[in-house]
Amino acid sequence: MRSLSLVVRGAGPWERSLLIFAEKLSSRLGEDLLMIAALEEEEPLIYESNVLVVVRERREDVVTEVIRAKREAEKEMGDVVTISPLIVTQGDPAIDIFLKAAKEEKGHSWRKAVEILESKLSSRLGEDLLMIAALEEEEPLIYESNVLVVVRERREDVVTEVIRAKREAEKEMGDVVTISPLIVTQGDPAIDIFLKATSLVKKFEH
Repeated sequence: MRSLSLVVRGAGPWERSLLIFAEKLSSRLGEDLLMIAALEEEEPLIYESNVLVVVRERREDVVTEVIRAKREAEKEMGDVVTISPLIVTQGDPAIDIFLKAAKEEKGHSWRKAVEILESKLSSRLGEDLLMIAALEEEEPLIYESNVLVVVRERREDVVTEVIRAKREAEKEMGDVVTISPLIVTQGDPAIDIFLKATSLVKKFEH
């Protein structure tokens, strides 16, 4: 078990502080560091923590380095964020609980982004919008897409509105999700393939 890659979406203070923290820990702990996982947002906390740090042994020197790295990362960000690390060893039941909660948090962000997108497109496209269907999770993609947008005509102005709405929805969510729309017209064979491939968060029919 060694998973040092920390996937961070967005470029806000929380995301930047995580990258700084992870870089310092990876450099200082080396093979003693097994995994770093973080919540998408600083709060709410899980086990009074927002970052999971899994180490080979929970020795005093290891804990000291984690706390030192967290304080340095916070200071480099001007103390506008607080990193609260949960330091555990491999096999601790808290790992699965933390990762499950982090995944659920990500799922909430995804569903919220889809709702924002639907609201914007429904308002702007009106009768030109026939259906929106979203995958249950942001990834994996189908046809390199995670949202299906069915329109009456795939005109340039319609495509422009879809792209504009998707960027606005992403920004409103702090760029923690990426919406990849597949824009098709009624009768396109891609519709059935997309719909059969997975369950949906929501499907709107106009």
